[in-house]
Amino acid sequence: MLFYIGNGGLKSALISQSKTDLPKILLLDRESLGNSASLSKKELEEVVYRKLDALAGRMQKAILDANLTNKKVNAVLAIVSAPWYHALTKTYKLKKDEPFLIKDKTITELLESTDKDSAPEQEEVTVLERKIIHIALNGYVTDSPINKKATDLEVSVIQSLTEKKFLSEIENILSRYFPISAYHFHTLALASFVTIRDILKETKDFLLINVTNLISEISLVKDNLLQETISIPIGFAGLLDKVSKALNVTPEVAFSLLKMYKGDQLEKQIGEKLGESLAVFRKEWAAQIGEAFKNLSGGVALPAACYLLSHHQLENLFADLIQPEDYSQFSFNQGEFHIRNISALDFVQFIDFNRLPLDSGMAVAIIFAKQTLLNRERMS
Repeated sequence: MLFYIGNGGLKSALISQSKTDLPKILLLDRESLGNSASLSKKELEEVVYRKLDALAGRMQKAILDANLTNKKVNAVLAIVSAPWYHALTKTYKLKKDEPFLIKDKTITELLESTDKDSAPEQEEVTVLERKIIHIALNGYVTDSPINKKATDLEVSVIQSLTEKKFLSEIENILSRYFPISAYHFHTLALASFVTIRDILKETKDFLLINVTNLISEISLVKDNLLQETISIPIGFAGLLDKVSKALNVTPEVAFSLLKMYKGDQLEKQIGEKLGESLAVFRKEWAAQIGEAFKNLSGGVALPAACYLLSHHQLENLFADLIQPEDYSQFSFNQGEFHIRNISALDFVQFIDFNRLPLDSGMAVAIIFAKQTLLNRERMS
């Protein structure tokens, strides 16, 4: 069972997968959080709990109604987006004059002896995920370091923290409907990074933008290593709000008008007014993305490649709002800045969608599950 817990909606899917066959979506369902932009964080949490309970209940019933007697749910993986976590990446190094043999114990002791921040300082905070995402021996990246010799060992770990009560409540809800022992919680930043790294092997250095309803997450990846992720308080809800106010319509109507605008189906006067709203929003979007890029760069040139994942139906809209000239100040020394929008079509060769609606966000979760639950040697 896969669950996506966002700030504007929830998704769930029942996946059948093996090491030899493509992951297949058997069931798929969604739950909107409504007008989440007007809610406080506490109110939003309460809505998430209530909606997740309804979604999990429907999925349990759907499994029974589908009579999937030959299927057994043996793992539940939940992907959470901002603002439900805070993530950081740390790199640990061990260097000796003489070559030494790498064992599991070698890596474990390295992390335990040098990591002073692995345990949360506050009682109300807990670790959501802690994953090794990069191991290098003598400067060369490897997926199989055990029983090899080296003089230099480098291990990079991503660690995400969340509120203990939030994680506990989510697990309590899911366990009521799927009472199994294997629960896996991960972040959207890590899931997206692993998926892009393993599926789209076009470059080892890139920016990754996840646009959710309320928040956009921007990650910096260098040499296939997720170095940092930051978030900005602007997303799809902000665009809908801008269009709604400009045209004096509801968010639902604004969404429909945006779809028609993308298809060049609007009457000229309405299209021009909507275009003006998009221009205003693009200016705000560019300013916040630019500030995020400035914080990520730290005075160093950012990668020229940028991948964008939009977790809503207008997948290519935000990619169109980014203009290369807005970011020339960051000295993209690897070539002209270019952005690639990632859609569900990028994943059709890796997933059997089973005639269900294509969904890039759920596709990310499915590929991440396959890479982590089935290919455990890939990420321990």
